[in-house]
Amino acid sequence: CGDLGGENIRDLLDQTAFEHLAVRVDASDLRTRRTLTTAGFFPADSILTYLYYPEDGGIPDPPPSRSTSRYTFRPYEPADRDSILRITSQSYARYPGRYHTDPWLQELSAERYLRWAEKCVDGEADQICVSEANGRIVGYVAFRYDRRLYRVLGIGCYGGGLGASRGGDYLRLLRYTLMCDKAIPWHFAECDTQIDNYLVHRIYHALKLDYVRAEYTYHLHRR
Repeated sequence: CGDLGGENIRDLLDQTAFEHLAVRVDASDLRTRRTLTTAGFFPADSILTYLYYPEDGGIPDPPPSRSTSRYTFRPYEPADRDSILRITSQSYARYPGRYHTDPWLQELSAERYLRWAEKCVDGEADQICVSEANGRIVGYVAFRYDRRLYRVLGIGCYGGGLGASRGGDYLRLLRYTLMCDKAIPWHFAECDTQIDNYLVHRIYHALKLDYVRAEYTYHLHRR
């Protein structure tokens, strides 16, 4: 935003060919939040981010569960593609966060998550792990490597991922994914979720991930 006010920013944007803009702003950045609101942006969701540092040692074992023996965890294989897309369609059909909170995007919300999952399994994700129950895939986690962060600062970060579970043990699946050896040098992994996704927050806490920041997502659509 620089020194521009909200009205100036909107005038500049209206000279471009954008259809939809999404901006993440730190929750403490009140000035930018006010500026975006003046420019016509509206808050779409709230995101909390947690970090896992592998050099801190292994993730603690999850609490005992009678159902643990039902699940096995392993890296993704190409034959898993259709199962992952099916799980995504089922899990995000009525997901209340991100796209679904935007009235202009709500109708196609589930479709957008499906496209996201397709990109992950078709090569955009650098790390995908799945959980199985009785030989059937019931969950997955996909992470991307932040190449720009590594190129600019030399910091290796996994994050910006997508995951879902349909009756699978998501806590142990996430633990397995974070503990898996990765081919690219990395220093930490980022795990995001909506502020009201309480089940996932409990999972992050159980794995003792470090809470590091809160952000608001603002959306703007062309007039």
